[in-house]
Amino acid sequence: MELDSLSMVADNVLKFVQYSPEAREISVGMLGNPELANSFGGITVAIMALFGIFFLPIIMIILIVWFITRANMMRNRLQADLYAKAIEKGVELPQSFFTREKKKRNPLNPGIICVAIGLGISLFFVTLELFGNKGAANGAAIGIIPFFIGIAYLLIWFMNKKQNAKEDVE
Repeated sequence: MELDSLSMVADNVLKFVQYSPEAREISVGMLGNPELANSFGGITVAIMALFGIFFLPIIMIILIVWFITRANMMRNRLQADLYAKAIEKGVELPQSFFTREKKKRNPLNPGIICVAIGLGISLFFVTLELFGNKGAANGAAIGIIPFFIGIAYLLIWFMNKKQNAKEDVE
């Protein structure tokens, strides 16, 4: 099923490139030579569009996972080397060396970020409506979701702050 839809997208992009003067202008602009664009440009734009749409996000995800995994492996290798050297020299390492301290996450930070993202999305769509795009203000409702998620984070932070203050008094 996915191969059929992928081939349909490829066919549509190819048709666009073959019959579209905009695609030809893009090809001429990229290659700088109209004769070269006629023989080479149309299919190049189609291939670049397919690559950019389908494969680039996958490659980016793979690279991010690879860098994170590599950093964790290097940290573990350095810790193991340090542990081996300490054993060779007869030095006893503290217990904190073997356990990683987890950072406490403050719900204030993501709360503020989500509220700002929600407001930004809503303002974007309202601005589009003001500049003449009819119906764009309907998209402002999308910004409500992150806005209220941010409000929830802020409520959690506020309730935890009150609870921690009560525990400190007692």
